[in-house]
Amino acid sequence: MPGLAEVTPWTSREATSVTEIPTSLAIIGGGVVAAEMATAYTALGSHVTLIARSGLLGGSEPFAGIMVATALCDSGATLLLDESPTAAHRTDTGDVELTLASGGTVLPHRGRR
Repeated sequence: MPGLAEVTPWTSREATSVTEIPTSLAIIGGGVVAAEMATAYTALGSHVTLIARSGLLGGSEPFAGIMVATALCDSGATLLLDESPTAAHRTDTGDVELTLASGGTVLPHRGRR
């Protein structure tokens, strides 16, 4: 994705070893690790935007993805399913902005709690 390397995204390793909880973040993907990180960060008080091209937990029974999606939404997460980021860049304020295939944008990170 153009610009992704320049905004220094977290891998699952960085996501599990932070010392400060971000106020908001985007998680790209709909697999098990993405669902776990979205669940953890919403529980810690972050606003999570999860962007998944093919829904959640595609390798599992469909009911599992539906149940996780419902729980995440109930916890305050924003789910953008059947959506893909196409570019990433830093704004003038230092925030990361993702451009979506649908033409919209997401500002997933607005500082630390």
